[in-house]
Amino acid sequence: MKNALLCAGTAALSLSLASGTVLAQQPAPMDKADKARMANEANGPDNAFILKAANSNMFEIESSKIAVSRSKNADVKKFAQQMITDHTKAGSELKTIAGAKVPTDPDPATVARIEKIKAAKDDVFDAAYIDEQNAAHDEAVGLFTKFTDSGADPKLKGFADKTLPTLKMHQDHAKTLKAK
Repeated sequence: MKNALLCAGTAALSLSLASGTVLAQQPAPMDKADKARMANEANGPDNAFILKAANSNMFEIESSKIAVSRSKNADVKKFAQQMITDHTKAGSELKTIAGAKVPTDPDPATVARIEKIKAAKDDVFDAAYIDEQNAAHDEAVGLFTKFTDSGADPKLKGFADKTLPTLKMHQDHAKTLKAK
């Protein structure tokens, strides 16, 4: 009897596979940021740069707003305010060049980084913020440097060339704050 049931089950599975009726696991639905990321990355290095640069700016601005309100260190607050000012300006310039290709909502990875800053306990907040700023600026400098060599759109390359010195200055400043 067991053999008959096993044979019947195997036959049903084989029949299902042959007819294509077995349901595949469906991927999780994509949110607006995921769809924008996939569309931009699929449309080449210029669009991938736009997406990554925009998310970098959103992280810098949002994490720095948190630092301005939570930090007890005047140097960290001053740095954070400078990040808000400079990255808001860079985001506006990117929007002027790239228009609707610039996402308005951060992607999930950027949201997670912002949440990590929010969750930092007060006694380690400044160190957590500065660590994230160091990592973010290392990434941004790498992104902008690479794009100045490989991007196709001359306006975007001009934006990257113009913005890169400011990012390097931020990178140096973040390293200095970390060393204190």
